[in-house]
Amino acid sequence: MFVLLACLCFSVMAVCVRKISTQLPLAELGFFRSIIPTIIVAAMIMQSRGAFFPAPRKPLLIRGVLGTGGLLCFFHATQHLPLSVSGILVWCTPVVTYVVARVFLKERLGLATLLWLGVALFGLTIIFTPVWLSEFSGDVAVHRYNLADFGIGLLGTLCAGAVFVAIRSAASNHNNNSIVLSFSVTASLITGVWMGFSYQQPTANEWGILLLMGIAGTLAQLALTEAYRNAPAALVSSMSLMQAPITIIWGVFLFAEQLSGYHLLGILVMGGGVIFASIAHSRG
Repeated sequence: MFVLLACLCFSVMAVCVRKISTQLPLAELGFFRSIIPTIIVAAMIMQSRGAFFPAPRKPLLIRGVLGTGGLLCFFHATQHLPLSVSGILVWCTPVVTYVVARVFLKERLGLATLLWLGVALFGLTIIFTPVWLSEFSGDVAVHRYNLADFGIGLLGTLCAGAVFVAIRSAASNHNNNSIVLSFSVTASLITGVWMGFSYQQPTANEWGILLLMGIAGTLAQLALTEAYRNAPAALVSSMSLMQAPITIIWGVFLFAEQLSGYHLLGILVMGGGVIFASIAHSRG
């Protein structure tokens, strides 16, 4: 339940970013995405008379830095890639999570899991075959993006996979609110300084979208952190893939984006690879 709530809220946040991505700078979007949960979660901690950043603080710092990097990369991808394509990048997260969890948390990866992850990566190559071959020169929105923006999106996916493992590592000594606050405070400080060089006054409509984006992001972060506190990192990461089809649906219906045959085939192959990798991993 927590994972599904997080997926829905993250997809709503992505729609908000897409709606105002051409009106406001990246740093400003990142700041308002971060400052709203900072205020909300800090108030929750004060009400419970808890500590903001209890020791040990190193896992909280790692979670904050990785989360900020992933957030900025995700927002850049959402600004410059079609929503459908940035949604597809979510499928890559479990691949990273499986590997990082194996290295740092010693979670076991069997041969079947590795083989299915290979299938998932092959599906990713199918999705982006039109870009690499430069086959499309038309005006269909989903084909107008470059590999640099795609690479930044993949870097965000790498940060996201590492964040999932960092949350699992920090959960043994910190509560949900402290983990979320470590991210939001770090992101607020970094994007706040950056925003000072490019601030633009939002309109009334943009203020409403920024508020919705911050609330959706806060709910998503709290729900996802709670899920990772109570389940294996690889399992929750696989379940969180529901965000991808939800985001793709938003892109098709709200922004009139179109999916090519490559995209559809790649989604099926990659989705099947990730799902069966999850099944194989759960069976040990």
